[in-house]
Amino acid sequence: MPRINMDKANIRQNVALYEGALARHGQYMRWQTASKCYCVDEMARPDPNCKECLGRGDIYSHVSQLDRVDRGMTTGAYTITTKANILSINSLVDNRNVAIPYASFVDDTITLVTPLPKGRMYHVDYVEDLTQTYTGVATYEGRGIIRVPITGISDLTGNYIGEIISITSAVNTTRSENINVISFWENLILTDSNMDLTDEITIECITVNPVKFLISGIDQKEKYERSYVAQEADAQLTTPGRYYMGSGDLITLIKAKQRVSVIGITNRGEEFHVLPFFHVKSIFNITDALGTITDATIVRNNEIQWGLRIPEKFSITLMYSPTFAVLPDLPQLRYAENKVFPRKVMLKQWDMNSRGNKRPSAVGAGLNQGNLMY
Repeated sequence: MPRINMDKANIRQNVALYEGALARHGQYMRWQTASKCYCVDEMARPDPNCKECLGRGDIYSHVSQLDRVDRGMTTGAYTITTKANILSINSLVDNRNVAIPYASFVDDTITLVTPLPKGRMYHVDYVEDLTQTYTGVATYEGRGIIRVPITGISDLTGNYIGEIISITSAVNTTRSENINVISFWENLILTDSNMDLTDEITIECITVNPVKFLISGIDQKEKYERSYVAQEADAQLTTPGRYYMGSGDLITLIKAKQRVSVIGITNRGEEFHVLPFFHVKSIFNITDALGTITDATIVRNNEIQWGLRIPEKFSITLMYSPTFAVLPDLPQLRYAENKVFPRKVMLKQWDMNSRGNKRPSAVGAGLNQGNLMY
């Protein structure tokens, strides 16, 4: 039997197969990237009174564009369709690495100068645009809450709406008045403008779609280079190699839900109370010494807006979507064969573990305990 000389073997890996596996087995998440706030001093201490970062030392912003590579086969037509909306094109070549001339592009469609022969392979390197523009009507739900019927991504597993990242205009067309926007999150807007449930509202805003990553739970300790302290990771996240995450970035699972009961103490007279979770989905009940509170609502993802009665100490049972912070990156070689392979980062659960440096945290240990004071 002849021997196989591996020195002459030409074994090449296909990045698209790895990314295809991530797309099939991953789940949609919201990704916010972290950057240091300008209020941090020479000793790396944030200003506790900073209105930009709220004393956390980090500023978070939504990721609105990503580097992407699509590969496919032409049909002989004048157009090529990509898997995502295009913000800009870095290169468009065929399988011989010859540039393919194109006249224009819009959304996910590239118009070629001349059609390519049917069956010709192409390779398009472009910047994916995760944003969408919504212009249309919205619904006032009372208590200063406006719901905007924005869309996002739909597949066989469900609907994943986008999240508002900026508002161009908000108008009460019934009263011909501009609406004062206090804050916004997901598809909701908080306002203090006077309006009725029957008023017609027109909103123009920019939304950002969620992204799909592969997440898996682990039980191990990661020891980072030049560090004598082992950092325990709660989960592992695998992303396409061109999606560059940084330490401190926040990942929120959209579909996942966890239920917890905690005890809270308020400052009397304050209309809003911040919960130690990044994204609260719903409230089961709130009780205090006087009984059940039924007129409290959730605003800004993790704040209670009190109604007629503000308790001093209360118990709340709620459902939240878990959020993870990206731990410092490990140096990994992911660029074999001049290709960018998927990368993995380690995650630490953010909810109830922030230790007060981002938002209020639990006093004591135990995410698994039934009642926690914060």
